[in-house]
Amino acid sequence: MAGGERPVTRGSLAFAAACLLALAPSSGSAQAPLRETSPGQNSWQATYDWSLEIEGVLSLDSLFFKEATSDRLLILPAGSADGALLDQTGRKITPFRRDQVSVDPAGENARLAPGAVEGRPSSPYTLDTQRGTVIFHLGSRRMKIVTRAPLQGPATTDEIFKHTPAYRKGMEAYRPEQASVQAIKGHRGAVTIEVFFGTWCPHCKIVVPQFMKTMSEAGSRDLKVSYIGVPRRFDQWPESRSKGVRGLPTIIFYRDGREFGRIPGGAEEAPIERMVAKVLSSTR
Repeated sequence: MAGGERPVTRGSLAFAAACLLALAPSSGSAQAPLRETSPGQNSWQATYDWSLEIEGVLSLDSLFFKEATSDRLLILPAGSADGALLDQTGRKITPFRRDQVSVDPAGENARLAPGAVEGRPSSPYTLDTQRGTVIFHLGSRRMKIVTRAPLQGPATTDEIFKHTPAYRKGMEAYRPEQASVQAIKGHRGAVTIEVFFGTWCPHCKIVVPQFMKTMSEAGSRDLKVSYIGVPRRFDQWPESRSKGVRGLPTIIFYRDGREFGRIPGGAEEAPIERMVAKVLSSTR
């Protein structure tokens, strides 16, 4: 997954429009392409560009989904019996019952039941262009949509899980091939592994948790892993440019400070654990 989005400065009209309400990725975006769906399918894809504040408290477990065929945003506040549909064209918010939405186990796609918002009262939302936020009420509770800044620089697994809970869910759900896990576990010799990823990158959300689960099960003391979060324009970020990172996630292997292998982003031709085992076997 290569490329990135153009930066938008905070405090500008473009910031609020691009970061909060431009529901289709810009040209050159590193987002995964949305599926084409026919009208009536009500197919939505998860997006990780935003967070939700509920009564002033940041809720990282709340979910956002973009509709493939419109500029609408589906908002599922954590712990709420209701969801909200943000319509950019009509500049309005429409509530609906949470049980009218089904989300797949991976949390990547959602479907809104036909007629879920029909006859439901709508209300306008407030767009704060200076702060780049959207404010609305769901029942009596005040909600605020804020841009979710991506993790940037070295990050621990706990920091990643706190920022993007879907990584923990993906790790817990994954079942790596045990033959590959055992091969990794049996590796001898100190190796440092760097994982360049973006918390905003849908492909990373799949592959990186699988890698995390693999390394956790392998439990090798000889393998030291570090995670480096990158911005959307990682092609212009010095840390990733200096390592020749052209796609995400990119996993680089070092022995004695020298690179001896890498798994470039988008080039996975096999389960990630099998590819890790293959790279490590090249040092024997």
